[in-house]
Amino acid sequence: MTIIPYNAVGSASGCTEESFATETLATVPNCTQLSNPIHNTTDVAVGTDISWNAVAMATGYYLTVGTTSGGNDILDNADVGNVTTYNPPNDLPESTTIYVTIIPYNAVGSASGCTEESFATETLATVPNCTQLSNPIHNTTDVAVGTDISWNAVAMATGYYLTVGTTSGGNDILDNADVGNVTTYNPPNDLPESTTIYVTIIPYNAVGSASGCTEESFATETLATVPNCTQLSNPIHNTTDVAVGTDISWNAVAMATGYYLTVGTTSGGNDILDNADVGNVTTYNPPNDLPESTTIYVTIIPYNAVGSASGCTEESFATILSSTIPECPTVISPSNEMMDVPTNTSISWQALTNVDGYRISMGTSSGQYDIVNAMDVGNITTYQPIDAFPEATDIFLLVEAYNDVGVSNFCEEIQFTTITLATVPECTTLLTPIAGESDVPTTTLLEWNTVEDAEGYYLTVGTSNEGNDILDTVDVGLLTSYQLADELPEGSQIYVSIVPYNSQGEAQGCSSESFTTREELDMETLFGFSPDGDGINDFWEINGIENYPNNTVIIFNRWGDIVFKIDGYDNAGNVFRGEANQLTRIGAGQLPEGTYFFQILIPEEHNLKTTKGFVVLKR
Repeated sequence: MTIIPYNAVGSASGCTEESFATETLATVPNCTQLSNPIHNTTDVAVGTDISWNAVAMATGYYLTVGTTSGGNDILDNADVGNVTTYNPPNDLPESTTIYVTIIPYNAVGSASGCTEESFATETLATVPNCTQLSNPIHNTTDVAVGTDISWNAVAMATGYYLTVGTTSGGNDILDNADVGNVTTYNPPNDLPESTTIYVTIIPYNAVGSASGCTEESFATETLATVPNCTQLSNPIHNTTDVAVGTDISWNAVAMATGYYLTVGTTSGGNDILDNADVGNVTTYNPPNDLPESTTIYVTIIPYNAVGSASGCTEESFATILSSTIPECPTVISPSNEMMDVPTNTSISWQALTNVDGYRISMGTSSGQYDIVNAMDVGNITTYQPIDAFPEATDIFLLVEAYNDVGVSNFCEEIQFTTITLATVPECTTLLTPIAGESDVPTTTLLEWNTVEDAEGYYLTVGTSNEGNDILDTVDVGLLTSYQLADELPEGSQIYVSIVPYNSQGEAQGCSSESFTTREELDMETLFGFSPDGDGINDFWEINGIENYPNNTVIIFNRWGDIVFKIDGYDNAGNVFRGEANQLTRIGAGQLPEGTYFFQILIPEEHNLKTTKGFVVLKR
């Protein structure tokens, strides 16, 4: 700026130009960025200070820090002043993403639109965990003595202490040696053979060593050596009478991988087999039978990759004179075509010479041995089957003898038949009266169905279900009818239980049956007469029977046998006078006095109420 004074005279001259600078007006500051840790940095130390770039015209900074995006759980929009570094009072959380927002401000205002930045903190080191053997695995056996010891790597471990010993807790091979940050240890010397090796591995780092690590173990191999000699197991040394077809067997030897075999007919001879390598077997089957009646000399030499056994002794045995195929045995019991053979019978046969044993075959059809088939029972002459034979069945039996030559030829089977076993009989049912029948005479005869296999019947009669007040479990034998000695009570429900039985037991589950007797005594028939020739009551009179000439009258004795039978009973000429007209051939004639039972058959409608009952004969 130049200022020139003037007046009327004129203007000043030589005036000097002067200058000054105007102020810069304040504005809102810009946003800033993290300078440490830089945005997206990882593995940041938890004690790190948070720093940012200074911003022109900023007079301070608001700072927000959190563990989630937009979070403020560490610092919430705190005014940290006009600084560019913030030292958190506590370490930041480890293994965590930290989110930071920095907003510069001044008197005009605060920066806007400032972006959130983040970084991830370190994972702090801790004492490492224990590890495990990876080779050899714990409890492994037969481990090579030159094996390296390996284990699984452990996170955060910076090295391993290794202890190796031949006893639990021992350290005679390696004593807590720091083998560094490796996972394999190569012992300078081979491990001892046939030994359990105990290993403890303790990982460590700057924080400390793993604790409670478990001892593990493995067993080393047994190194091969020249095998020992063996001995014959069959035939045993000095055995005599050995079959010419016998295989030669010997005891297995530890660590042997094969055997050399020499066989001859003289001591030291090899005319049958000459130091043949038979492989890792313990039996040799000669392609031909050995010579009979000869001493056989055998030498067996075990071997392996290290070498052959030395000093092995020759052994010997003597063969037998060859035998011939035995004859067929003769079955003694059961005999051929025998019937009713017990189901638990034993089989026996004649002993033979020159046999080693017998074979037995049995079945339920000829040539089809479904019970036992060629069972070798050894050198015995009796066989008891494990299970009973099926009853009422034809059994076909074949017994053969055998020896080292062969089995007897063309033996014939025999056949026998087993007994039919008795079983508990079935229940029976009332025939007379029919179950449920009503208006039954009080003198009625009880009759029931015959049951197959029954050897008798138990009879119970009562006036209540399962009652026995009239008859209590009376054994009536094989009768299928029974006349009670006394009349049944009138107008009563009568319960009858009949239980068949035999030697095997009683029928099971037999239920009682019932019927109902008449209310009043029916006197249409006269229940007694005395044929003594006095002209009074000399025959049995049936009131009203003459009105039904087409009738049949039957008289029974107390055992149920018919002793009198007549058609057209008329109370005149055709009547019952106490004389039998049935069973006359076996002694029946004039009947003794006593109680008899009757049945009247009328094939037409009638009004006789009593057609069954009893009549008393007196003399």
